[in-house]
Amino acid sequence: MNILKRELKANLKVFIFWIIGLFVLLFAGMTKFSGMGQVAGGADVNAVMSKFPKVVLAVFGMVGVDVASLPGYYAILAYYVLICAVIYGIQLGVNAAVKEINDKTYEFIFTKPCSRSYVLGIKIAASWFNLILFIIFEFVFSLLAVAFLDTGEQINQVIFLYAVSILLVSSLFFSLAVFLSIVIKEVEKGMLYTNLIFLSAFVMAIVYDMLENGRVIKVITPFKYFEAKDLVKSRLDGWYVLVCMALSMVLLTESFVKFKKKDLK
Repeated sequence: MNILKRELKANLKVFIFWIIGLFVLLFAGMTKFSGMGQVAGGADVNAVMSKFPKVVLAVFGMVGVDVASLPGYYAILAYYVLICAVIYGIQLGVNAAVKEINDKTYEFIFTKPCSRSYVLGIKIAASWFNLILFIIFEFVFSLLAVAFLDTGEQINQVIFLYAVSILLVSSLFFSLAVFLSIVIKEVEKGMLYTNLIFLSAFVMAIVYDMLENGRVIKVITPFKYFEAKDLVKSRLDGWYVLVCMALSMVLLTESFVKFKKKDLK
């Protein structure tokens, strides 16, 4: 219990900064929606967007999204939240696995009368708790921001499904960060390789949107496991729910196995 309290306290300051940023992103973003229906000259915003190069729309998660509708506009903000959640998840995963090794304080925590697996489990649980709290705040802030707009349109189910999808994908990257930080001997390289995979996944998401039929690369494109065109219609792809959960469990299980044999020096 002392280890859990210590981890939660250590993560608190960074967590608060992330929550403040999340609040600003969602509320500042949603206040822009009232002006999205029409743009200068009375032109439809979707018609204007269609004139942008597809690669630009892909970078900002706007491909195939009706930005003039409330669900479509929210989908864009949720895509930015997903990116933030993945980055935060990676940070939490790396810290959970190797923070003490990096800080040269591993002799303090790993010489307690507890097994390595127990300590690692507590650290992972504390970090994942922070990630879940981040998603809960995202859900609540989204509901409040939409209610503040007072458009009369209800998208609560869409917001909920986005929260679930963001949790699944960010948890996958969290688990990957834990795994790579443990199996790679050099602490800095664990973080580096995880970030490279994140950037690669982001680029693959752009490529996916650029292709007419990107189904062949979807399985290696976590950012597109749950697409806006489905979520805005209150549909969640059950297959990729299982994929995210299964991969996360495998990565964490292997992390515990490898950590027992890891040289902490």
